Amino acid sequence: MQCPHHHTCKLKLKDNIECIAAGNGDHNIRRLVLIIDDSKCPQKLVNYVSKALNKLGSEWDLVKSLYIVGKPHDAHNTKVLAANEGPTIRRFAERFVRLVPNVQTINLINLNCWKWQAQLSQQLFNMYSNNISDLRISLARDSVLDHTNGPENIIRLDCTEFFAIIAKCFKTLKSLRVTGIPYTINWSELNEYTETNRLVFGNLNELAISYSKQLSDYALYQLVLISRENPPSADYPVFLFPAVSLVILENLPPVNPFVLSKENFSTAHSVAFMNEIEAVCQFSTRDLPNIDRLDICIDHNNLFSHNRRIFADSQDAPFYRATNSLFDVSQLARHAALKLDCSQIGLIPAHTQWTSIVSLDIAHIGIDVLLALLFKMPNVSRMVARSMGVRDTALDQAKMFVRTNNMQHRKLNTVFIYKPLFDLPCELRRAVHLLLTTLTIHSLEYVAYTSDIMKIIFEMIIREHPHLSKTALRVRDQ
Repeated sequence: MQCPHHHTCKLKLKDNIECIAAGNGDHNIRRLVLIIDDSKCPQKLVNYVSKALNKLGSEWDLVKSLYIVGKPHDAHNTKVLAANEGPTIRRFAERFVRLVPNVQTINLINLNCWKWQAQLSQQLFNMYSNNISDLRISLARDSVLDHTNGPENIIRLDCTEFFAIIAKCFKTLKSLRVTGIPYTINWSELNEYTETNRLVFGNLNELAISYSKQLSDYALYQLVLISRENPPSADYPVFLFPAVSLVILENLPPVNPFVLSKENFSTAHSVAFMNEIEAVCQFSTRDLPNIDRLDICIDHNNLFSHNRRIFADSQDAPFYRATNSLFDVSQLARHAALKLDCSQIGLIPAHTQWTSIVSLDIAHIGIDVLLALLFKMPNVSRMVARSMGVRDTALDQAKMFVRTNNMQHRKLNTVFIYKPLFDLPCELRRAVHLLLTTLTIHSLEYVAYTSDIMKIIFEMIIREHPHLSKTALRVRDQ
């Protein structure tokens, strides 16, 4: 069959199969990567791949993992199948599965780019579906024609094949990882492929979900407002995870099928939740009786950081109520970690009850506030301080706090200090000296863009205070 684009096709095809065979490595092949970097010429690609696979014959039986990487989408092109491409794709998928029969893990990258690539991915998945336990999908992000305008200028990508794949496998998957989910996705379209809007992922042990926030802030803001003003309908999909153990959730919009059910994640042993503060507030109401590891990262670049109600000067403010609920000592997590940027928050340590946190990664915080915070966090053993405020006022307040509060019992195994907010070598020297003489620190590492000044400062600190020589002081470039 002639390639329908034979007059314009410039597709470059290459593989490393002959190199593998020449090195006698054909019996060690466990992963096969198919990179599709052209939106046209499926027939030419089909013929080439088929011949390439035939070079090794039965050696493909050992392949357990398949990657299909699609070309990133061009916002100004459409996804239309040529009349003869559907049968070609189907025949190729059948031939491919015969040659590579034992795939158990599929990685679909840029799944929703071009129609024929998406359909090839769907066809292959359908044929492997009985064996697939691990599915990883990366969706291409939506594009915006004009970043200054709102949602009406968003180029929404087709997620038809993505929905069909989820509907096909949700009952049997053990691991599902999806990245790049567009904020514009219409989950209600999934109902066209399922008998019910309540999907029970009964065998799923691992779940990792990440939405894409690559649109302009204004476009995202408008989309979030629209979702709030239009709550999910009765037939909006709800995902249930009765056996999940590992959960990673990132950049979730206010309405999504993963957290609608309050029952979700009660079986989870490890949860990583990386979202803006409003999503964290919603998540904090969940019961996590089996949690062993809890990692919370609060996005300071969220769309609603101007909402001062969330960070009000009150222990009942949503920010403190949510974080105190997650990190109270009564929580069962043996490892609780928080990453927080305070550039939009006037953090008040007196309102915090983060007694279960063992790892703190904090940015844009004055040394006075940091010490007051550590005073209320008895279990912290690892701390990362980024862009710490070390101006004279903050240092004076910190010294006053230290004089009135005994912090010598506060022990930290590891402290990382990143470049301070301003280039103030003398103030930074005083700040480091204050930390080392106030806290019991086993290891302190300074991470800088250039380390010459800090090396001198650290050497001076050790000379001035010989008893600190037991503390491991290191400087490294970022």
